[in-house]
Amino acid sequence: MKILCIIPSLPKDLHPDTLQAILNQTHPIEILVILPKKSPKRTLPGRVSDVLNEGLSHIKLEDFDYILRIDGDTLIPPNFLEENLKGNPDCRGKAGYAMLIKVSTFLRLMNGKFHPDCDDSYLELKFMKEGASVVPWNVKPTHMLKKGTPHELTYFLYRGELMYKLGYEPIHVLTSFTWTMWNLFTIFGYFGAIIKRKEKYDVADFVRHKQVRRLFERLKLP
Repeated sequence: MKILCIIPSLPKDLHPDTLQAILNQTHPIEILVILPKKSPKRTLPGRVSDVLNEGLSHIKLEDFDYILRIDGDTLIPPNFLEENLKGNPDCRGKAGYAMLIKVSTFLRLMNGKFHPDCDDSYLELKFMKEGASVVPWNVKPTHMLKKGTPHELTYFLYRGELMYKLGYEPIHVLTSFTWTMWNLFTIFGYFGAIIKRKEKYDVADFVRHKQVRRLFERLKLP
């Protein structure tokens, strides 16, 4: 299988061990593309999507079987690709910092572009809504997040707004985080989006039904 590896990362954020881990894969990577660009977009997910889509616009995706989309501060073990390609999933990994995405499904469902405001969660949910397989890693990556605040304050506010747009219910938002000051801003962002009546994405009904079904299962309701 031909793998396109794409890293949206500024030079100051690109860890040298990330590149070495990619080069050490037991399954070869056809092309490695680093996108050291800035985007004027307001939010981090929007900036990442902007950089990814601009980079992909110069690549003939049909020449590849999978995209390995990985952050510049993520480590993958040598057998990451070999093990995670097993079963030919449509999407492997439920976090943006390392995802394997089947190109044919990506082209069919998203026209080869990431959502302009959400570089990871929307893709996973869109794939699931359309019946594509989204599965966890067989072999996990390691996210080398620096100590301290991982993102600016606006990230957490927008994270809450994004959860609203994606269709997550209030009970899920209130119970899915550890109670820290930063995650409190995520909750503020979520309820702020409700007050502002922000427009939801096309996956919102699917997500809402999925969350309600899970709640019923936990309560053991028919």
